[in-house]
Amino acid sequence: MLFRSDQAHNLVLINANLAQIREHQGKLGEAARLLDQAIEIAERVSGEAHPRSEERRVGKECRSRWSPDH
Repeated sequence: MLFRSDQAHNLVLINANLAQIREHQGKLGEAARLLDQAIEIAERVSGEAHPRSEERRVGKECRSRWSPDH
């Protein structure tokens, strides 16, 4: 049986871990957006702009789920 102080300590640790997870999700979401922008710029500069493939579109949707706005 956990004592109240143990339960409170566990809740503090859980909240701290959740805060770290949210921070990392935000960083991953921003990195995904920057990567997509860089790819689009590189395609325009190289003249190799192709319509987005289904695989790339799905990948972008998956990466956007890491965004804190999602």
